[in-house]
Amino acid sequence: MGTKVKVSKDVASKTILKWLDFKQVDDEKREEQESSIKTMVNAVVYGNLIMDDKCNFIYNLKFPLEDEGGSVVLDKLKFKPRMKTSEADDKMKNLKNPSTYEMVRCFTAALTGENMGTLKLMDSEDTRVVNAISSFFL
Repeated sequence: MGTKVKVSKDVASKTILKWLDFKQVDDEKREEQESSIKTMVNAVVYGNLIMDDKCNFIYNLKFPLEDEGGSVVLDKLKFKPRMKTSEADDKMKNLKNPSTYEMVRCFTAALTGENMGTLKLMDSEDTRVVNAISSFFL
């Protein structure tokens, strides 16, 4: 996420709670996903995760993806706050016995509109935050 604090932990926590409330995530799921919530709060603190006025998360990659020529091909992901199950099903239809990682990547692709092959190329630090967000849709 970076080394410079952009937002206080209190403000970051309120941002994530607002998103969880908007999604109507119940207390049980919040407890189960405590680690994901902490990851998301930290991403907000360091300025990599931002929520717009429509409760879309925008995640600015710590390690943008570049093509062979060094041009940036992916530097941020915009997550919609709601998703129909059929959207993820469409991404999974060609996978036989998908691993947990592949399933989460399918949900991420459905949430962001990004290609699954591109998502597979992200750095593990970026993937950790992206998976934390996507886990609330599983």
